[in-house]
Amino acid sequence: MSSQESKKKSVNTKRESSFFACHPEYYKEDGDFTILVENTLFKVHRFLLSRDSSAFADMFKDAVAPRVSSRDATDERPLLLHDSWEELSALCWALYALPTEVILQEDDSTVNIPRLANLAIIANKYHFVSYERWSIAALQKCAQRQSFRFLETGTVTLLRQVFTAAILCNEPTLQEQVESAWISRLRWDKTMSTADAIAFGERHNLRRLQGRVYYEALLKMKPIPAENTTAFAQPATSSLTSSQTERLQQGYFSLSNYHRRLLFVNPPQIVKSPACPDVHHDSICRVEWDYRWSTVVYFFMQKEETVNPRSAILEMQTRTNQCPSTHRGCIQASAAGLSTTLAHLDATLADHFLGPILLTPRESVPVHS
Repeated sequence: MSSQESKKKSVNTKRESSFFACHPEYYKEDGDFTILVENTLFKVHRFLLSRDSSAFADMFKDAVAPRVSSRDATDERPLLLHDSWEELSALCWALYALPTEVILQEDDSTVNIPRLANLAIIANKYHFVSYERWSIAALQKCAQRQSFRFLETGTVTLLRQVFTAAILCNEPTLQEQVESAWISRLRWDKTMSTADAIAFGERHNLRRLQGRVYYEALLKMKPIPAENTTAFAQPATSSLTSSQTERLQQGYFSLSNYHRRLLFVNPPQIVKSPACPDVHHDSICRVEWDYRWSTVVYFFMQKEETVNPRSAILEMQTRTNQCPSTHRGCIQASAAGLSTTLAHLDATLADHFLGPILLTPRESVPVHS
């Protein structure tokens, strides 16, 4: 091994007299700015870091009292950043990438999704606006392409990376795509963990995600009859913390009551179309509707699932179209009513597990006399 190769393996710095490895690609011998991330030295060029009105440009622009002086950010005194190795590598890739390398990110066979996600995250942090916009747009295009379903095949680490990028870059469409893919995979992919998804939702205060994940966990809670007793055993939730298990039990109690009221106490009603004659509506539409709803109730009484109000509403939506004599206008209006009921349940799903968000007096809607 030559002396030059040895130097590239480790550099002695004055930061706690430690030895740090040099990045295999982004330790440029002619670089003039050294950064330390996760025990790795990155040596790059200041003019590249100054691009795009970045935070680094702000560090350099004050000639009188710069926040990073010429004595800093050297091999002996590197600038310490608390980012990940992958994130800073992604930023350096973008700064040094050739046009042909950038074009490869538009091809399903050569695109690097983790790098794009890491680039969006770090570009957002250091205000590389153009790089942030480009990387998040590239991720959106990949998520939308039917030929490249990386959300259905990627690891949970990749889902977290892309979801985090979408949150930081304020891209609700991409957030919805990742969230829906994550929920779908919780149903069939055994490598997906309920605890991982809940922890991510808690970390980023994503109530909707938490509600949907808890709901999927609830659907897997099959009744287990205990021996020699009329009691049922509680399904195991070993992967959840005690507080998460408590929220799941609270959601089970709350949704059980909502489901019971939906089936027996306050079922959805048929909506009369203005074009439907009163006699026809009372003698045919209402009778058919009540019969169809009774079949839904019977259907769910036979199922092992103890609670699944979303499925009950969706089932009635399907059966509504099986009412041959009901006025078409009543069917359309009633289907819209079911959609409204389902949308309201989805919007408040997290409340069953996490508790409702209580409005302060200032936020409450005023009541006018």
